[in-house]
Amino acid sequence: MKGAAIIFRIGAPVPISTEVELLRAIVSGPAAIGLPVSGFGFISIIETEQSPTEIARLYQEAAVKANDKIPVIVTEVENCAANFGDIPGFNAALAAFMEAVGNEYAAPAPEPEKPKQTCELTVDQLLDLINDRGGVDKLTEEETARLKELTN
Repeated sequence: MKGAAIIFRIGAPVPISTEVELLRAIVSGPAAIGLPVSGFGFISIIETEQSPTEIARLYQEAAVKANDKIPVIVTEVENCAANFGDIPGFNAALAAFMEAVGNEYAAPAPEPEKPKQTCELTVDQLLDLINDRGGVDKLTEEETARLKELTN
């Protein structure tokens, strides 16, 4: 049964050569991405016909052959939502992957809009600020807008 899976390699910053060979063998189709996660390990998101149990068994066999003791966690992906906004390009890669395997991707929520700030200072208070800060160009956008509002 074709589906998507996420493989978490804990403690490995990049896949070892044995793992690369294994990934090539279990990936079915063009959909596969990998991501090193600093301080955690490596995450592979793949399209495969193998079950998580089968993938974990194959990793265990590969680990024995490579004398590798780093653990692996494999899970199926039916629906996926994630926010990797701090990692350049990862959200786009994940969205492309999810589209390729026919699943929806919940993009990160947009940054909330900052409430528009208004300035309620008087002309005298604004003139004091200009004097204290050393010029009109030192006023904030809100203060400048308020000064224009009061003087026009």
